[in-house]
Amino acid sequence: MRYRAEVDGLRALAVIPVILFHAGFSLFSGGFVGVDVFFVISGYLITSILIKELDAGTFSIINFYERRARRILPALFLVILASLPFAWMWLTPIDMKDFAQSLIGVATFSSNILFFLESGYFDTSAELKPLLHTWSLAVEEQYYIFFPLMLMAAWQFGRRWVLAMLIAVFIASFAYGQWAAYHRPSAAFYLLPPRGWELLIGAFIAIYLQKRDHLPSFQLNQILSLTGVGLILYATFSFDKNTPFPTFYTLAPTLGAGLIIFNAVKGTIVNRILSHKLLVGIGLISYSAYLWHQPIFALTRHRMLNEPSPWLLGLLGLFSLILAYFSWKYVEAPFRHKQRFNRKNIFVMSAIGLVTMAAIGVFGHLKEGNLYRYDAETTKALSFNSAEVPEKLYYCQREGNQYTPLDASCILGSESNIKGALVGDSHGYAISFALNELATEKNIGFYQMTFNGCPNIGSIYRQDFGADEKCADFNQEVAQHIAATPSIEYVIMVSRWTRMLSDRGFDNGEGGVEHNDHLIDIITNGVRENNPESVRIKKLQQKLENTIQHYLDAGKKVILVYPIPEVGWATPKFIAHQKLFGGGSQKNSTSYERFKERNKISFDTLNAIPEQDNLIRVYPDQVLCNSYVKDRCVFELNGEALYFDDNHLAKPGALMVVKEIFNKLNTNITSKSQP
Repeated sequence: MRYRAEVDGLRALAVIPVILFHAGFSLFSGGFVGVDVFFVISGYLITSILIKELDAGTFSIINFYERRARRILPALFLVILASLPFAWMWLTPIDMKDFAQSLIGVATFSSNILFFLESGYFDTSAELKPLLHTWSLAVEEQYYIFFPLMLMAAWQFGRRWVLAMLIAVFIASFAYGQWAAYHRPSAAFYLLPPRGWELLIGAFIAIYLQKRDHLPSFQLNQILSLTGVGLILYATFSFDKNTPFPTFYTLAPTLGAGLIIFNAVKGTIVNRILSHKLLVGIGLISYSAYLWHQPIFALTRHRMLNEPSPWLLGLLGLFSLILAYFSWKYVEAPFRHKQRFNRKNIFVMSAIGLVTMAAIGVFGHLKEGNLYRYDAETTKALSFNSAEVPEKLYYCQREGNQYTPLDASCILGSESNIKGALVGDSHGYAISFALNELATEKNIGFYQMTFNGCPNIGSIYRQDFGADEKCADFNQEVAQHIAATPSIEYVIMVSRWTRMLSDRGFDNGEGGVEHNDHLIDIITNGVRENNPESVRIKKLQQKLENTIQHYLDAGKKVILVYPIPEVGWATPKFIAHQKLFGGGSQKNSTSYERFKERNKISFDTLNAIPEQDNLIRVYPDQVLCNSYVKDRCVFELNGEALYFDDNHLAKPGALMVVKEIFNKLNTNITSKSQP
């Protein structure tokens, strides 16, 4: 197979947008499509090698895996070895445990499956996972396991059978990816079956070019190769993290890459540009650059109290290119020479490296990520203590595929004296443990009817969790069940109203920024609506008012819990960061004025709901804000974290709010408050 400099240049066109996207440059909002370009390149190169050897009768699966080990593992081992001491110093036990599990995933070529399984509501943000990027390596490694064996089996029946088989796999993979992107987005993003068709685009090109030359028309090659660059640039600058992937949208970067590989013949503009020494040089080190940049970015985010600026991360991206040059020159390149390292050396060192990586991962997992690094006080501050969560409630929350039928709802408090129901999204779930404790003391029971990303308002749902159909159905089932159950006297409604109404994450104005932004969709009769904010807010307000009125008409007392103050920083990490490195805001609190600005939209919406005798309003800000620190909202008291992340109450904070709920139930206060 002849060397093609323009393919290395294409690698540069793939890796640079990925780095700039992860650095947070909004211009490169679709820079993640560089991974899709890499998939096409891999499919092309691997298939070119395989069919050449199969045709010549020289193919050996051992030789194939030896080449893959030489190409992939040495630089990977180096990056992980370099990341370990910084992870040990800077990661909290929870994050260190996640990192350890990532090591196991990398060592077993299954990190994509691990990150798919971890992609729940409360999972660590992607920006904070040092080894998240290895999901794409796992996809390719799994492809390397199955594809050669599949090709070998079909090759004996002739090229037509091979092509027919690959076309069938391509169609099935593409169709599954299109469906899963809207119904199981995490599976679609991380797993091989919905991604396989991207590698097969490169495979088809390799099969065609083995027996035929490029298109004879120079002008057509010129136009098509320029079109390919245009498609990749279009995806890079116009797509964003809310673009469903992999779907028809993914055809832009993948077909773009395919057109460049197929049509960027010598003499074309694209060939001349991509064959430039600078781009070829970046392409040669692109694998190492891809490996280095994510751990550097993620570990920097862990070390810094505030979100680093895109410019700082951009400089770190440049640093990753410098590191990539040295790891390419002194690690990647030497290990490819059989004269320096024979097959036995490669397999023995690979086995030792993978087993060692997995062993470190298992040890870190079993030690819950603590690894003897913190004193008892810091460890306590870092932990959302699952021991405080009753076992009967630990798996009670509904989320996407983890859907508990309504008749199997957990009961908070007394099971023999059920008087109410807790409804809402994850903010409702967050107070359930405290509600269980106080309800038990008062000998009263509540059904837990909460669903992550799914406030109890008709057909409203969080698009990113793939729970759309279940959310709408669940809300309808909850409303009907509560209305038809005479024993339910109280309905406690707790949701993250402001996140739903504003459709924006929280910036506390002091450096704490919520990493995850999620779309909020209104679904009417199964159809997704795209409305201006003012129209969307009006519809949401009407749906909320209708839901509340439904419960009131059924004779229930509705406890409407107003917005729970957000933090911006992940609270346990913030407190631990102060203990370990110093710094932080005044007395572990955020601006009350910022809370009022942020939540004005929610208070206006909730206050617009007419007063009624059985509508009881509870204001968490009156408990958490302006009480312990003037003009501030606290997120830590007496060394205890009141939140277990940047917006969900931990048990100490939840107890404060639940006590206020019971106070209002006891006194039946219905006065209205403005923020």
